[in-house]
Amino acid sequence: MAHYVLFTLGGVMIYLIVEELQIKHKMIIAIFFGMLFACLDEYHQFYSKGRGPSVLDVGLDTLGIISGVIIAIIGLKIIKPLKKGKKVYDKFQKNNCGKNCKSS
Repeated sequence: MAHYVLFTLGGVMIYLIVEELQIKHKMIIAIFFGMLFACLDEYHQFYSKGRGPSVLDVGLDTLGIISGVIIAIIGLKIIKPLKKGKKVYDKFQKNNCGKNCKSS
């Protein structure tokens, strides 16, 4: 459980770093680097006394990374409009007004 939480935080941080780069497929790249780190962590455990590598641990660490990336994406979708002085729901209200909207 501790690894999951730490890798979730790592996923947030990795995505925030990748977000600043001018590249495509940011989410996939962030998850890839997180998985790479999880694999390196398990490789390191191979040489630790009393511990051993586990594919299950890599899977749980990767789930943590994916969770962190999703949290970062949702957080940025909320924070970016606030920094621009817009309300978070402005876009939603304009696009999904329906028939009961009053024209401005």
